Amino acid sequence: MLRPVLSKRALVAQRLREARGIAGPGMSTDEVMRLTRGDE
Repeated sequence: MLRPVLSKRALVAQRLREARGIAGPGMSTDEVMRLTRGDE
């Protein structure tokens, strides 16, 4: 497969476009902090 050669800036922009929306809603910041700190 042939792909065009992209500048570093264009490559970063392309990867960000592809990754947009992948994570989903997930946990809140407070929930993540509680999980990583071990607070219950």
